[in-house]
Amino acid sequence: MRRQVTKEYCLLPVDTNRIFSDTLVALRSTIAEPSATITSDLMPEVRADSQQLARLFQNLLSNSLKYRCPDRPPKVHVAVERKGIEWIFSVHDNGIGIDPQYGSKIFQPFQRLHGREIPGTGLGLAICKRIVERLGGQIWLEARSGEGSTFLFSLPSS
Repeated sequence: MRRQVTKEYCLLPVDTNRIFSDTLVALRSTIAEPSATITSDLMPEVRADSQQLARLFQNLLSNSLKYRCPDRPPKVHVAVERKGIEWIFSVHDNGIGIDPQYGSKIFQPFQRLHGREIPGTGLGLAICKRIVERLGGQIWLEARSGEGSTFLFSLPSS
């Protein structure tokens, strides 16, 4: 099911590789502290609002680093694959994971699965959902508690 793109965004061709690289620069101190390794596939050009796409990557990568396992350095890989008329992006980490029963709850505003031991507002994934939907895509989770998480989102191909 395709969602309609909201017109409040200025959708232009965007080099996703550049947006991703800029996001890594913006997060460099967050990445350096736990000695994280973040890699990605070669990414496509998509029609998007570059600021919102950057915020999407920043929120997803920040979550991967925030919910890491304390006994190993974080590893995150962003993959992308074309499926029909969409690009499917996946952000996979080796963190603490999420119980699948909470898969839809975590995209709602102010919904947190962890108490105050991990700081946050519970808005990051709700913002991600809103961004992706405004760009005509969907976002979802594939995870198991203790086995890392994979956040996937689709964006229309140009």
